[in-house]
Amino acid sequence: MYQSASLHEPGFLLGLSYKQWNIPVYSFRTFGNERYFVVGINWEFSYDRSSRKQPVPVIVQNP
Repeated sequence: MYQSASLHEPGFLLGLSYKQWNIPVYSFRTFGNERYFVVGINWEFSYDRSSRKQPVPVIVQNP
């Protein structure tokens, strides 16, 4: 089994949003000489199921 020592790196997060787009920027080791950044691009969407056809109701008759 692979094991490694836990590592905690404090940093900063800055996020920008415009309509359905989000751009997070993470900064680690911000005040050190070996700083690095992680940038993401996210697009949010939703699927509207109400526009689909509704099922036809079943009519049950007593014999």
